[in-house]
Amino acid sequence: MLDAYASSANGLLLLIVYMIHSLKYRIVIEGVESEEMAREVAEMGCEYLQGYYYAKPVPSAKFAQFVARFNCVDVPQVIDVPVP
Repeated sequence: MLDAYASSANGLLLLIVYMIHSLKYRIVIEGVESEEMAREVAEMGCEYLQGYYYAKPVPSAKFAQFVARFNCVDVPQVIDVPVP
């Protein structure tokens, strides 16, 4: 599955990570789907990872519960806003 990801794309991603860090930005990687992918991008220096490996998408009505459960903080009630 990750063969294409692990080839030349890795080198390009590493250069992009270096460039973004040189600008003093932090990096969010979306679409992390496996432990292997999470480990590789974390080793490259990406600070924040998100994707199916960590959690599936949740409806906005349940988002506050999700955040409160995993961050141990009080979160105000989320209003369900229709997506156009």
